[in-house]
Amino acid sequence: MPKLEKIIIIGNGLSALSATLYLLGQGLDVQLLTHKKNNVDKRTTAILEPGLKMLRQSDNIFADLGMPLKILHIADYSAKYLAPINTVFRASDIQLESFAVNVDNEILKKIFIQCIKKYSTNAIVYYDTINLIESKPTHQAKIIYNENNVIKSDLVVLADRKQLANIKPNIKFHVINSNKLACIYNLEHEYSHNFTSYEIMTENETMTTIPVDTHLSSLIWIVDSKKLTKLNRLKTNYNDFLVQKLCVPLGKNLGKMRIDANAMQSFSLNSQLADRFYYNNIIFLGETIHKTLPIAAQGFNLCLGDLQCLANGIRKIHNFQMPLDKLGPYYEKVRYKTAYNTILGIHSLGSIFFDDAIGPLGIMRRLAMHFINNSSAVRNRCMALGLNNSYN
Repeated sequence: MPKLEKIIIIGNGLSALSATLYLLGQGLDVQLLTHKKNNVDKRTTAILEPGLKMLRQSDNIFADLGMPLKILHIADYSAKYLAPINTVFRASDIQLESFAVNVDNEILKKIFIQCIKKYSTNAIVYYDTINLIESKPTHQAKIIYNENNVIKSDLVVLADRKQLANIKPNIKFHVINSNKLACIYNLEHEYSHNFTSYEIMTENETMTTIPVDTHLSSLIWIVDSKKLTKLNRLKTNYNDFLVQKLCVPLGKNLGKMRIDANAMQSFSLNSQLADRFYYNNIIFLGETIHKTLPIAAQGFNLCLGDLQCLANGIRKIHNFQMPLDKLGPYYEKVRYKTAYNTILGIHSLGSIFFDDAIGPLGIMRRLAMHFINNSSAVRNRCMALGLNNSYN
């Protein structure tokens, strides 16, 4: 089969932007269809080392990007009458400079757009509305946007879940719900974090710090939704409340701390997986088909794994190893298993980390931390799995 004439990517976030850049870097004819208006995203994204390798193939700017995460320090303070347990993972133990880099999402979007425009100034097309996404077997997909603009393409990559409503088949999602919320704050601290991310477990909640700048980290507070409602009703000062929680485990490492409660974002914790990953010649990518808990930086990196698989499939088409109509089944077969195992594994970890302080899962967690502390081979294996799980 000849080279695909044009690939259309639809989406507004990091999944769509990374797909556009990576496929352009593979020498493909790609156009991104994205909405004119985008909401400001105050979150950060940690890109794991395998994902950075992928992005560096497209532009050298990814060789020096964001804040390196070199150490993961897990501290369990959940048992009142037992000494806390600390487990430390160091990237240098597996011959890496860092596990990942953490980047502000708005900065990352600008970098992607800048890199895309280096390849093609016409690669990004903005729309107000998408009126139709039509796909039939053995036909090009057709997209109608802004009422009367039409694009046809051999392959469409959909990285915007809202647009699933424009596709005829009813995509169903398997959902694992949780009563937990993730609240995100800016945490200012007196001392440098020394490229360390902290995971602090207390009796009722889990708090994670992720380095953003030398004296600034992103704080993710995992809390029961009922408790948060109660605290809001009591008009709790979150700066005092959370700093007090962090003072014992982190005071020596970070010094005086202050939380910017005005910068808070929150979202419910659940995991989701679509029952199909393609429709004819439309491939679904990233959070369009899967969503996982914010643990071990797996979310965006799972998307990069999707992208790597998609690029491999396109390469097979160009090398006459696979016809275009087999791309969807190939992609779904490879990625569904990885996404399923990742989501199940991360949700199980979430249950152990978030849901049980002193019950059976809490005991299991403490025993596992003791085991990891006493075996460098197990500790290194855990790090390798965390880095590569989403890309297999």
